[in-house]
Amino acid sequence: MPIIFAILSVSCASGKDIWGKYEAGGQHRAYAIGDKGATGAAWNYPTSEQAFEAALNLCNREGEFGCHVTDLNGKPYNETSAKKSEEIQLEPAAVLEPAAVLEPAAAPKPTPVPILSSTGTGFFLSTKGHIITNAHVVDGCGFSRILYRNNTYDVSLIKVDQHNDLALLQSTITDHKTAQLEIDRIPLLGEPVVAFVYQLSSVLSSEPEVIDGVLSSTVGLNDDSRYFKISTPIQSGNSGGPLLDKFGRVIGIVTAKPDESWSFENTGTMPQNVNFAIKTLVVKGFLDSNSVVMNKPKQAPREMSLPDIAEAADLYTVQIGCFK
Repeated sequence: MPIIFAILSVSCASGKDIWGKYEAGGQHRAYAIGDKGATGAAWNYPTSEQAFEAALNLCNREGEFGCHVTDLNGKPYNETSAKKSEEIQLEPAAVLEPAAVLEPAAAPKPTPVPILSSTGTGFFLSTKGHIITNAHVVDGCGFSRILYRNNTYDVSLIKVDQHNDLALLQSTITDHKTAQLEIDRIPLLGEPVVAFVYQLSSVLSSEPEVIDGVLSSTVGLNDDSRYFKISTPIQSGNSGGPLLDKFGRVIGIVTAKPDESWSFENTGTMPQNVNFAIKTLVVKGFLDSNSVVMNKPKQAPREMSLPDIAEAADLYTVQIGCFK
């Protein structure tokens, strides 16, 4: 299945970025612009007609007026030139029989353009291409796609555990690194931790982020033993990313932050840097129930610097896009 890209821009600055990506795109591409400057670009579609429709839809989606395609497959486009290129030269010998009746050709149905609804984070945890993330990252998705090492790949959903907010994905990638899950060593209270995550993005193209903090509690809300409480600041898009210890091993999955309205209503305060990660012991139980063999550490732990931890995590962490 070809990889399809579509981008929406509503500013001149980002429009320049989109034009550069559009020019480097593959075949069957289209670029549209509106009266107020909004642009839409689509490339790598199965047909030029589908790319044409996708570019117009993206331009119109921001309430733009007068959107029209100005470039098709790398060539300037307007309605006049399009009509000339579509003229058909009739053969003089073509004669219809008196009884022949031509039926009008059915208009092709436009192919729906998949829309990126939200993004999250995940990581490889087996040598078979399995990826773990939070269930809420892929909840309600028509399909999911990952960004790994600057390339995008479709992935399939294998299993969901709503109670523990876990989801297992399957990719066809074979040349990937795998995270090491620590399940034997119990992290200490106050121990430094690192989250390697992606931020919420409108396209699968953002850079990963390293966020450090400390393990502030070995239990979650209401003494829930499935979770760690961490001081690491968590934002939208971070969900599903690995939480690492000072040895570069995964001790949890970045999961959630408390609902501010609930906290204020029940405690009278607004939480500051209070976030949660689900423990690898819970992840192991989920994997075992689905016959997935995770990658366990094979050597004695060695303390690593923050740049070394980030470099290693970048080799197995992915951004996940939810398309609807």
